[in-house]
Amino acid sequence: MAFLERSTAHRPRRLGILLTGLVALAACDFTDSGRSGELGRGLFFYECDNNPDDAFCDREAYDREFPAAVAVGAFFKIDYSPEDSAAHVDLVSGCLDCMERTPDGFRMTTEGRAPLLAENGSGEIYDVLHVDAKLATALVLRVDGDAWPQGELVLVDGSTHDLDATPQAADGTELAGALDYEWSIADESVVALMSSGERNDVELRAMAVGQTTVTVRSGDVSFEIPVNVKEAG
Repeated sequence: MAFLERSTAHRPRRLGILLTGLVALAACDFTDSGRSGELGRGLFFYECDNNPDDAFCDREAYDREFPAAVAVGAFFKIDYSPEDSAAHVDLVSGCLDCMERTPDGFRMTTEGRAPLLAENGSGEIYDVLHVDAKLATALVLRVDGDAWPQGELVLVDGSTHDLDATPQAADGTELAGALDYEWSIADESVVALMSSGERNDVELRAMAVGQTTVTVRSGDVSFEIPVNVKEAG
């Protein structure tokens, strides 16, 4: 049976346009299906169907509650359902300097809050949702679903494990959104990646007895974990 152990080891605004006339906005309402718009005319949905490297989607049910914040530079997808089924609305950024539209969703380019506008066919504001974005200052690594804060990862020769990385803000908030990731192994004869090293989640296989390190990097932040592979039994 494979096993994991820890040993003591040290591991290394701008806001958008002023929305005149929007006073006394309703408080955000969380539901299992979406978040109420601040004008109360429908629901905003945080979607995961086309967002494979979004760590929030790895651990949350499909299209459930919104994350606390998205990572600056991360891709994310939001949809909207108006209460009036006859209404036609499009989602647009209310802050072109901090939230950009992509072919499949949105990307926050600066830290802070930005309004996401649901506009009707006449370009009038039908509903609004403010999206929070924070800089990723660290990565949280999980091994088989459990957070691994520090220490040596001890594996049994021949065992296979799931590793995933989640961006984290300086205040400890785990951030949503899809970022670019790069996994590397110092000695691939000891452990090897059994899946793409460009995702936020990978499959790791212990190949031979020995020691090495596994590093995951996204932008300027990284997490390095020492690995010790022992004989089975």
